[in-house]
Amino acid sequence: MMRRGSLQEANNRDDKQTGCSRMDEISVPMKTVRMLRDAGLATGLTIGMVAFGGVVVVIGVSIYLGAVAHFDRRPVIIAPSGADLPSITFERSLPALRFAPELAWTADSTLLISSAPAKPGFRVETIEGDVVEEHSVPYVQIYHEILSTHEVITQTLLRDVSFQAVDLRDGRVLLQGDNPLPRNPDGIIAIPRFSTNGDRSVVAVGFGPPRSNEPVTFYDTATWRPLRALAFPSPGPGKFWSMRLSNDGTRLAYNAEDAVAVVDVPSGAILGRFPLQSGDTFAFSPDGSMLAVAERGSAEGHASKRWIAIAVHVFRLSDGVEVARREQPRDASVTSLVWDPGGRFLAYLDGETVHLWKPTAKEASDVTIRIKSEIVGGMAISPDGNRLAVGDGYAIDVFRIGS
Repeated sequence: MMRRGSLQEANNRDDKQTGCSRMDEISVPMKTVRMLRDAGLATGLTIGMVAFGGVVVVIGVSIYLGAVAHFDRRPVIIAPSGADLPSITFERSLPALRFAPELAWTADSTLLISSAPAKPGFRVETIEGDVVEEHSVPYVQIYHEILSTHEVITQTLLRDVSFQAVDLRDGRVLLQGDNPLPRNPDGIIAIPRFSTNGDRSVVAVGFGPPRSNEPVTFYDTATWRPLRALAFPSPGPGKFWSMRLSNDGTRLAYNAEDAVAVVDVPSGAILGRFPLQSGDTFAFSPDGSMLAVAERGSAEGHASKRWIAIAVHVFRLSDGVEVARREQPRDASVTSLVWDPGGRFLAYLDGETVHLWKPTAKEASDVTIRIKSEIVGGMAISPDGNRLAVGDGYAIDVFRIGS
């Protein structure tokens, strides 16, 4: 999922990113600065200063040099020689939809889909950056789950309707769920949760508190007919509730009261329980045999008493064994976990850094990618395993993955 940030922070981010105080006083409009930054044309600042004389030229060159250093937002890739991982190279940056978007690829790996809580909010484009489709999202400031090149499922801002599946081409509502308990006595909204299987032919819909004990309903996204309802075994979902469906749609991971649990969707039987404080993000391996969990929780004596990152775990579901564990810094937040479609590695997003990690290789080093942005959001690997896309507030960075 996308890293959440206040709208005010997002709106102020561009001004903070310039790095040059009061640059507007020397007749360089901030809009121009941003344009030059995004295009990589910091030389324009120097050209704009030449007409003012020798002293101003020196100032212009100084600003130019600072701008080049600060506005160069090309990702930094670190690949140690001992890393038993595919090669990865930076391919290009595509313009983003202002906010760090959620990302998905089409099944043939030729088109990249991005969805962000802003206008227009939804874009389908080629790897070269040619826009194929662009649509307005139904509810600005609300995060959407991508279903296809023109469909999303989203929480609503309506009191009596909890979620809607929408065809963005004409605004048609394909499915909607009621909200019989819009708010509990404490004013908490029952937030819907969504998760799709690998080809997005099935979407699971559940709810957070105070409706977290209700069954999860599975829908066929071609007909929008309900396929089944899954009641959680006791104990049910916990307070910090999230869920993830496996690629084949037969397994569902979720936060129980005292553990992360995996349930068999057809039978409702528990396949595994892992005693973690809370699973922030989940990802099943392509074959469904392993589950990656980003754990968060409270640390004794932590001054702020807030929930912090603890570790990334990988469990084998056949016997419940923890295959690998990666401790996390307290100030880190793992916001996305994605397996390579061929199972070669697990990619996870930790703050501004993407880690490519091979959990089954005990001694191998990570390949890391530092994304230069205050807000980093969605991450997606193409179905053919050849490209990785990472979204931030300025661009979508596309990387080529070797064999």
